[in-house]
Amino acid sequence: MSSPNLNVSAESIAYVRLPSFWRHSPREWFLHAEAVFANNRLRSDVSKANHVIAALDEEGVKSVYNLIGPNVCFESLKQRLIATFAVPQSTCFRSITQPGGIGNRRPTQLLHDMRSILPDGIGEDALKQFWLQKLPPTTSAFISGQDGSLEDLAARADRVMEATSYSADVHAVNKIKASTDRFRAMENVIIALTTLIASLVTLQSTKRYHGSSRSRSKSRSDVEGHFLHQRSNVKLPVLILVFRLTSK
Repeated sequence: MSSPNLNVSAESIAYVRLPSFWRHSPREWFLHAEAVFANNRLRSDVSKANHVIAALDEEGVKSVYNLIGPNVCFESLKQRLIATFAVPQSTCFRSITQPGGIGNRRPTQLLHDMRSILPDGIGEDALKQFWLQKLPPTTSAFISGQDGSLEDLAARADRVMEATSYSADVHAVNKIKASTDRFRAMENVIIALTTLIASLVTLQSTKRYHGSSRSRSKSRSDVEGHFLHQRSNVKLPVLILVFRLTSK
C-alpha cells in the first residue's frame, strides 16, 4: 500500500506544467517556474531539474548538456542558463543610460522595463535621471521638478502624455476639418465660375447669331461694348474669394 506522501508527490509532478524556456528573460522564467513548483508542493530537486530540462529547446539543452545526469541539480541548471542567456550587464547599462527610446510605451511601462534590466550599482536617483532623459521633452520638463516616488512620477507622466496626445489629436482633426471646408469652398467657387463662363459663352454665341441677321452697319465697337457690359455683371466678391482661396 502506497503512503500518502508518495501519492501527493506523484500528483504534484503530474500537474506541473512549465512554459517553454524564455531565453530573453531567463531570470523571470525561473521566478515563474519556482512559483509553479511551490504551488504544486514539488520539492524534489531532481524532479524540478527534469521539468526545467523538458522546457528547453535544442540550444538550451546544449548549454547544460554536461550537467544532465542521474544526480542533476536544479540550482546548477538555473545558474548556467541565466549566465548563458541573460543580457550582459554592460548591455543593460548602455540601454538604460542612452537617451531616448520610449517608443510607444507609457512612462510607467518604460520605468518597469528599465527596472527589469537594472545593473548592480545603479540607485533610485540615478535611475530617475536616466528615466527622465528618455521621456519626451515636454513631459520630462513637467515631471522633473516634482516630488514623490518614481512610481508616482511615472503615473503623473502617463497622464501628461495622455493629455498631450489628446490635444495633438484634436488639433490634427481641426486642421483636417479646416482644410476640408476650404476645399469645399473652392469647389463651390469653381462650380459657380464654370456656370458663369458657360452663360457668357452662350450669350456671346447668341449675340453673334443675331448680329449676322441684322444690318451690318452696326459697329464692332457696339458689340464689344455690350459684351463688356455683360461681363461687368460678374460679382466682385466671387473673384476676391477665388483669389484668397487660391493664394493660401
